[in-house]
Amino acid sequence: MGLGRRLFVGGFTAGAASVAVGGVAPAAADDGVTVFPGQVSAEGFTADSDVRTGFFKTTSVSEHAVTVYQAGESGSGAALNVISDNPGTSAVYVRGVESGRGSVEIAHVGRADGSDASASGLSIDLQTAGTAAQGIFVTATQGPTSSSPVHRPACWSGASSVSGTPPRHRQAATRQEAGRSTRRAAP
Repeated sequence: MGLGRRLFVGGFTAGAASVAVGGVAPAAADDGVTVFPGQVSAEGFTADSDVRTGFFKTTSVSEHAVTVYQAGESGSGAALNVISDNPGTSAVYVRGVESGRGSVEIAHVGRADGSDASASGLSIDLQTAGTAAQGIFVTATQGPTSSSPVHRPACWSGASSVSGTPPRHRQAATRQEAGRSTRRAAP
């Protein structure tokens, strides 16, 4: 089945796309927008609008609302690229109500042979020379917390199992901490 009009799935629009929907042709609305119940397959989806263009919700206890999967094993294409031109707010908001996990969980599935020495679980690049932005900012907008805002696991004090020495970022953090404790001790 081929379509020569827009395909509307939630807020995503795919231009003239070939779409397969279980062999059943959906009914087109008067405005040329076709709404498909159930799963829709198309080569790509584009949304360019002045209203919210996507909303994904599930009540499943075992499935994610959205999975973004980059199956390519080379190149510079990321699984998710979020860009914002709005200087007045954050590019991404994450809100969670977890009781035993983090609102954001980052898992770096490393390499046992240590060939990922230049990788990190989290990389922050403050790209403008002279910026006054902080790399990491932790606050408690609703008042004090009952625990430390930064947790340092015991394994951070040990050596790397691959090279026998702490990774570069741990060495730098140790030097910075030593410098801070020296400065604090000075009159």
